[in-house]
Amino acid sequence: MKVLFTYFFAVLVTVNCFGQIRGTISDQVTGKKLPGASIVRSNTNIGTSSNEKAEFTISADKGDTLIISYLGYQKQKIVILTTNEFLDIRLMQTNSQLSDVIVTGVFDARKRIESSVAITIIAAAQLEHIVPNSSAELLRLVPGLFVAQHAGGGKAEQIFLRGFDCDHGTDVQVSVDGLPVNMVSHAHGQGYADAHFI
Repeated sequence: MKVLFTYFFAVLVTVNCFGQIRGTISDQVTGKKLPGASIVRSNTNIGTSSNEKAEFTISADKGDTLIISYLGYQKQKIVILTTNEFLDIRLMQTNSQLSDVIVTGVFDARKRIESSVAITIIAAAQLEHIVPNSSAELLRLVPGLFVAQHAGGGKAEQIFLRGFDCDHGTDVQVSVDGLPVNMVSHAHGQGYADAHFI
């Protein structure tokens, strides 16, 4: 019993030693707010994102380093001097070259027409600037693609592409490292793409 009490006391002390660091993130030149910026505690997997008002809150201790990143801006490292402090973070824009979106023609022999297919590759450079909480947040990086979970967990997301309902993957192809995610057949329908394993 004494050992158990000591363990819980140690956990309580560990949890309480962290302060709540709050702040906002904006453009250094224009002052424009930057919602969706990534804030990560260095050498950990603990992180958060700035909200629609570009505000954030993260647990950190004195001496911890926060790494702030946002696509199109230079990363910034900030050492926490005191807990419970408010940070006004200004990021400087930088030039970064992203992967091209490749558009190719595909000939449909049945319809005898050529249709265009857009392929979007989510590059490592994009992944460095977000803290995804689920695979759905990764899919949202594709331009024009919106995902929704209408039945709770345990089911592939509903996918909408440029206003069209693609069900749970019926009309889109999802691949991870070149391996297809879509299932040829499924009780829910052909092309079912459950990306929760990512």
